[in-house]
Amino acid sequence: MPPRAELTLYFGRCSKGDIAVSDGQFASGYTNPFMSQTEVQALAVVNEHIDLKPDEIIVPHGYGYLVQNETEARHLVEYFTRLNMGVPFIQLEDFFKGRIGFHRKVIFEGWEEGERENMLTIFRQSDYHPNLDGVLDLDYRDQPALVEKKEKELWDLNLKFFDG
Repeated sequence: MPPRAELTLYFGRCSKGDIAVSDGQFASGYTNPFMSQTEVQALAVVNEHIDLKPDEIIVPHGYGYLVQNETEARHLVEYFTRLNMGVPFIQLEDFFKGRIGFHRKVIFEGWEEGERENMLTIFRQSDYHPNLDGVLDLDYRDQPALVEKKEKELWDLNLKFFDG
């Protein structure tokens, strides 16, 4: 597998639909190339919510996520797709109280840790400003240097690199 970078946009939850399953973690992830039938169904349900029902996705507000909702995530996914730079990815996490937990990410194949600053520059050129809720008090948001610093920290926090 070639090196890659992952940008986490948010953690969300959506209704599990008609999937008959009890609470628990998904087992596959990146290391298991085989998905169970339940995982295939769960991925279809998440994608349906992203495509047709984005307002029904619950994005818990908290420290560290770049976006506040699927609409903002879609803006970034479209930007990276237009640049032919990254592809959207859903990482299934769990079933909990009738909902599917997942991370909405963008995968950048072939990018290595040494290219981090170049990637962050491209990200900031998207004109998207990360969600600063829980990161920077409203009283300080009129200080451009501090806002820029906190935004860079959020981009950096959500960008992870993996060796091939």
